[in-house]
Amino acid sequence: MTVSYTQVVATVSFGGFSKLLFRWKGSIYKLLYKDLLVFCGIYLFFSLLYRFMLTPNQQDMFERIALYCDQFTNTSFIPIPFVLGFYVTAAFNRWWGQYTSFPLPDNLMMAVSGNVHGVDEWGRLLRRTLMRYANLSSVLILRSISTRVLRRFPTLDHLVEAGFMTTDELKLFESLHSDFNKYWMPLTWFSNLASRARAEGRVRDDIALRLLMDELNNYRAKCSLLFHYDWISIPLVYTQVVTIAVYSYFAFCLIGRQFLNPKKGYKDHRVDLYIPVYTLLQFFFYNGWLKVSMLAVDDMYHNLAPIEKDKHWGNRHFSIPYTASTAPEARKPAFKGSAFDIRIRFLNRCIECLKRSESMPESLCYIPKEVCYKVCKDSSFTTSASSGVPAGGAKTLIPVFDNPLQTPHIKKLCKYNIELKKGTCIRTTGEQYRNSQGLWVKITKEQMEEHRPGIELEEGWILVCKNTEGGDKLVPVESPETITRQQQLFGYDHKPCNVWEEVVNVENALYIGSKPKIAESDDAAVQKLRYIPPTWTYECDEDLVHYFYDHIGKEDENLGSVKQCVTSIDVSSSSDDPSGGVSCLTDGDNETYWESDGMQGQHWIRLHMKRGTIVNKLMLMVDSTDDNYMPKRVTVFGGEGDGLKKLSDVTLDDNLIGEICVLEDMTSHLPIIEIRIEECRDEGIDVRIRGLKIKSSCERDLGLNADVFQSSNLVRFPRLQGNSPDMLYRRTLVIQRFITLLDSVLPHLVPAWDYSLDTFNQIKTIKQFLLLSKRRSALITQCLKDSETSKPDFMPRLYINRRLAMEHRDNPSLDPSCKNAVFSQVFEGLKPSDKFEKTLDYRWPARYDQWWECKFIAEGIIDQGGGFRDSLADMSEELCPSSAECAMPLPFFCRTSNQGAFEARDYYVPNPSCKEFHKFEWIGQLMGAALRGKDFLVLALPGLVWKQLTGEAVHWNKDFPAVDSVLVNFLEAMEHMDKETFEFRFGEDLVYTTLLSDGQMVELIPGGSNISVCYEDRSKFIHLVQKARLEESKQQITAMQAGLLKVVPQAVLDLLTWQEAEKKVCGDPEISVDALKRLTHYEDLEPSNIRVQYLWEALTNFTNEDRSRFLRFITGRSRLPAPIYIFPDKQGSETTDALPQSSTCSSTLYLPNYPSAKVCEEKLRYAAYNCVAIDTDMSPWEE
Repeated sequence: MTVSYTQVVATVSFGGFSKLLFRWKGSIYKLLYKDLLVFCGIYLFFSLLYRFMLTPNQQDMFERIALYCDQFTNTSFIPIPFVLGFYVTAAFNRWWGQYTSFPLPDNLMMAVSGNVHGVDEWGRLLRRTLMRYANLSSVLILRSISTRVLRRFPTLDHLVEAGFMTTDELKLFESLHSDFNKYWMPLTWFSNLASRARAEGRVRDDIALRLLMDELNNYRAKCSLLFHYDWISIPLVYTQVVTIAVYSYFAFCLIGRQFLNPKKGYKDHRVDLYIPVYTLLQFFFYNGWLKVSMLAVDDMYHNLAPIEKDKHWGNRHFSIPYTASTAPEARKPAFKGSAFDIRIRFLNRCIECLKRSESMPESLCYIPKEVCYKVCKDSSFTTSASSGVPAGGAKTLIPVFDNPLQTPHIKKLCKYNIELKKGTCIRTTGEQYRNSQGLWVKITKEQMEEHRPGIELEEGWILVCKNTEGGDKLVPVESPETITRQQQLFGYDHKPCNVWEEVVNVENALYIGSKPKIAESDDAAVQKLRYIPPTWTYECDEDLVHYFYDHIGKEDENLGSVKQCVTSIDVSSSSDDPSGGVSCLTDGDNETYWESDGMQGQHWIRLHMKRGTIVNKLMLMVDSTDDNYMPKRVTVFGGEGDGLKKLSDVTLDDNLIGEICVLEDMTSHLPIIEIRIEECRDEGIDVRIRGLKIKSSCERDLGLNADVFQSSNLVRFPRLQGNSPDMLYRRTLVIQRFITLLDSVLPHLVPAWDYSLDTFNQIKTIKQFLLLSKRRSALITQCLKDSETSKPDFMPRLYINRRLAMEHRDNPSLDPSCKNAVFSQVFEGLKPSDKFEKTLDYRWPARYDQWWECKFIAEGIIDQGGGFRDSLADMSEELCPSSAECAMPLPFFCRTSNQGAFEARDYYVPNPSCKEFHKFEWIGQLMGAALRGKDFLVLALPGLVWKQLTGEAVHWNKDFPAVDSVLVNFLEAMEHMDKETFEFRFGEDLVYTTLLSDGQMVELIPGGSNISVCYEDRSKFIHLVQKARLEESKQQITAMQAGLLKVVPQAVLDLLTWQEAEKKVCGDPEISVDALKRLTHYEDLEPSNIRVQYLWEALTNFTNEDRSRFLRFITGRSRLPAPIYIFPDKQGSETTDALPQSSTCSSTLYLPNYPSAKVCEEKLRYAAYNCVAIDTDMSPWEE
């Protein structure tokens, strides 16, 4: 409603005010045009009815009714101006009162700033906390009256996350139970804290305290008034009276203001104008007045600007929040040397260097010429052999080697020993080198002679610290010569910058006042980092990133064993019963338990996690037979020291027996995880927990080691071979620095879920470098969490006839509509049955792992997840069949020209002829759901398609060979042909046409089928063919991407490489025996059992396709990861040759005791390929 237009009429000019009459945004035209069109339409209907459709007698009757209605509208029966004017005045005054009642913190802030004294940290903390309490009170009020603010802060935990409250304050806030808004509590904290500041002398007299309290009372009064405006509305009766009066008035005008036949001589009907101009103006004024008053009443709830999260809560200096409204301002160049802005510009410069294969900027490769180190002792290591820095009482001997490739344990290789006296430092260069021995630094002859004159070695290397844990080491310190007094006038230190990140900021920022100095650089070392070989390309950098990413290892998962993940476990209390101690949490026995012995609601389990451990799942073992010892509500907190943050809040089912997941999908290491039992069943006092299970992964350490770049390890990356390990090491070091800068601004470069400012386009060109980012994973998780919705109130139930689908798959030509395919049955089954039923949005939490329930006709199934996964697998097989020999059951994808050729994989591309874009969009939604969740939609699409879905650029020579390698080679050969060969081979037969993937021939230019390609135009022909083939499925891919973006935020696609997106949607196509072993759990069997050994021997003989079928037979999924649980067969332990049984809902294999591995292999392969029906849950005819 409130649209600013002052600047339009700020200056007096001819026709200046008339500009307002033609504004659309916020105008009366926009508000009224629909009502006006309806009114005109009804008026026109009665006019046409009167003039052309009624008989003369009927016209006479209509004219009498019109005269009567006109008499009604022209008298004061309904005092419209009075009623409407009074109502509009009341509504406008209420609207203006709401605006003037907003609790703006300015006056209170000035009072706090001027009267709460102290330049120390405590004084600053007092002022910030006082204002935080005031802002918290206003946010609590706005949450209760504004839907937009409530969406921004749906729970009190979001206020904690935004920094308005601390965890302890939240506990105190929730400890007071009240049915009304508790906005006054933070103001009470404010007054108490102000009184404390007065007692401490921070507020110097009672007058200043009184001023603070007066401003606080004014602030509280506005909060209260705003709350009461929301609580007490304009009386409904008055609103109804006004609305009925206006609408009934114009209802009579529809007939009473009709133009009657002038020939009949009715009073005031001498002219027939057809269009009632004055009536329309009257409608415009009166109805517009009513609409404005209604909007003023409603403005409180929908037109408030959302409060943005303060991303710089702990900083002294602030910048405006990066929101949709402030984006243009935030993109302006900064004039104060903002590190964020300069890093954006500097990153663009680095990206250009990478793309052009040029040396990176010198500031990114900065290395100081001199660094000082001192010895840091490790009391747990006393012998000199245990450390790279031998110790010896009051002095230390530091060995010097002629290069960092030496083995420090071999004393013969040591050239010299430098004796370092206690309390002294050793000066070295800033050049470092890390290998399997540890971290080395270079030392010059002059620096060595400071401690031992007469050394002949021009330069040497010393081992700063070993890669092994523990031992003495050298740590960098500030040199006494470089430490200077801080300049109080400007408030910053004048010591030279000697860290590359500081140098980047200094060299690329504008400063007010003195610019910080930069310590002298080691030019030779800088040039080593900047060096790139003449043949180096951008693709070499991408290969280097992939090689390093692969070499640092995949996340190493541990299942079940808590002892592998934690160093110690503390509990709040334990019962006197020796069988109920802490050890029962990790003994793996569900019959034992830890039992607390303390006050109600004060029980906790504190896990001290091993360094680098990331929790994927934390599960508690509980048993409902424990009665009131059974936990009912559990919260989990995590963090470091006393700063624990709430991570989850779980309510347990009273009838639960077994595992309950209380925490999942952490993205970073938490040193401490605390499980708090908030409440027990039936208000029980103590609690029993029967065990803990943790699924964890090791945090990826992106530490750089030169030894990993040996040529023997580079077989898969031929572009890197031939370069020295030292060069690759240093290039990777520069890339790591680039990634560090990128990580510092990455959260600001991706669009949020609820709006999209714009994608930082440069990210798309360096997506492969994001593999090394340490912040990316957390950002992806946060984006997915922010965009998720609650799970549906009910699960759709689908009835699917898989036998009809199988018949269709065998002969698709019998049913061109494909209505019997599983894909079509599911698509039709998920359509809303009525207009009030919502369609699925597929943005549920990842733990909601069953999207619909399947009832397979003529198959006995109770679907608890297995049937659903089977339906996904069937749909995947119909969309992209795994066999190149069968016909295509569905028209959405078509096989590429490479199908069945020498290529390693057979691919499919979206069918250019298929125009069912709504179904392509649904496929995109399913892909998004698979990406968010734990199930897969296996689509064999080439990188060309995945790149377009994730927004990466596609290249003909790089991406299209996976679609049609013959065409790529053909066009390449044509480009390099001489004229004689070209004319001999093609003559006039080559025309401007090309064959698409679906077999249709298209013209590249109008009438191209009749135009021959001449030798001079072959480049044009090649370009047209490439463009046509690269864009042949553009519409279909755009529809898939639209569906994908309905489920997955744009930020996630920006942060994922196309390879990662494919793996998240489709799973890992490579199914190795080792991978299956890592995901397998044994129940009532030992891994050493002979039947288990036969199983692994049989699977070793399987092909990858066999293992995929085996995996689907057990889990319903055809790709990893998927958990597998192996039980003995249901018949007993006797040796048998029966077929194995499985339960896809629980991912369980019931393994018979086969007499040999050969028999096991035969039975498993037969079951995997032939036993696809579900018929053991129940009789298919029971329902």
